[in-house]
Amino acid sequence: MDRTVHALREASGGPTAPVPGLDRLPELVGRFEGGTLDVDPVAARELSREADTTAYRVAVEALTNVRRHAPGAVPVRVTVRRAAAGVEVSVANPPALRGRRGLPSRRRRGGTGLAGLSGRVEAAGGTLEAGAAVDGGWRVCAVFPPSGRPAG
Repeated sequence: MDRTVHALREASGGPTAPVPGLDRLPELVGRFEGGTLDVDPVAARELSREADTTAYRVAVEALTNVRRHAPGAVPVRVTVRRAAAGVEVSVANPPALRGRRGLPSRRRRGGTGLAGLSGRVEAAGGTLEAGAAVDGGWRVCAVFPPSGRPAG
């Protein structure tokens, strides 16, 4: 889908920008208070371009949800590693601090949240799971098949 939008913009003379991928994770996590990042660089290189950009979107959506729904829940761990089924990208946070509440919840329009993200992950050949973690926090985890290209 990203390639299609890029091609349409290019054909119409509109501005184009590269779609961010996992190489931009350090910058993304660095802007997130209490964020930690653990990336296996070999695993990250095993993803297709589509899976790479989708994995980045998983991190963006999950971090956005932590900010909206669990203020004060730190540290937030973003991990990219090899897993039995492929390459796993996960974002996990502990429970939000008691007594610390964010702004009153308002329904924001325009985003499709985890449901839209699930479809995007599936289109890239992966699976997405989101739910309560053992420690009472929340975890979003996407697993993508390796692309078959050399990791070096």
